[in-house]
Amino acid sequence: MGLLRYYQINLTELATHVRSIMDRTTAMRIFLVEDSAVLRDRLMLQLAHKRNAEVIGSADDATGAIEQIQRLNPDLVILDIRLRQGNGYQVLKSIKTRGKPPTILVLTNFPYPQYREVFLANGAEYFFDKSTEFDSAMDCLTRLLEQKQDGH
Repeated sequence: MGLLRYYQINLTELATHVRSIMDRTTAMRIFLVEDSAVLRDRLMLQLAHKRNAEVIGSADDATGAIEQIQRLNPDLVILDIRLRQGNGYQVLKSIKTRGKPPTILVLTNFPYPQYREVFLANGAEYFFDKSTEFDSAMDCLTRLLEQKQDGH
């Protein structure tokens, strides 16, 4: 009986370990470009509760964002327009010229129709207002994570 219990415990531990490895391999790799430390922390907290999301880095300026995104090759970039130095449009233009660019979700306090039009026309897939559409942006992110997990 002791031997059977030993194997049950080890099989449970093994299953947990395998599930953990699978979560990491199917996780969506996310990079945050946000100048507000408060919002960056809020996004990281939200994403930490999603088991198939992995925040691989963040930046608060255009140059740092471009360099890290090129090096880390994320699946998704959550992008603000106004940054500490530079702007989100510079980041968008730079990363969309790569061979397999990441999906871009713009999350901004500057949801002017002109900005929305320019960002979507230049490669951003999603555009949300931080003040009024934050929950919609998180719903969109959840759908993207589910699609990634399902292999789409």
